[in-house]
Amino acid sequence: MTIFEEIKKSGVEYAHHCSDLYFPKNKTTMEIVLRYDDRFITTFKDAISGKTWYDVAFAYDPYWEEHIKGWKEL
Repeated sequence: MTIFEEIKKSGVEYAHHCSDLYFPKNKTTMEIVLRYDDRFITTFKDAISGKTWYDVAFAYDPYWEEHIKGWKEL
């Protein structure tokens, strides 16, 4: 299971920009993050809420699924 699939299955809020996946840092997500390579995982503070979120580079699966579909059509 990918980190995106785990986050989606857990029911926590998530967002994305292109291929990067964002979700809030909390007990549930911290447990998920610990199972993955942290080279692509950083945190940031949301400017509006002030809450800490994870930013996982290249982890938003639908982005890649759409691009792979496009490549297969070439």
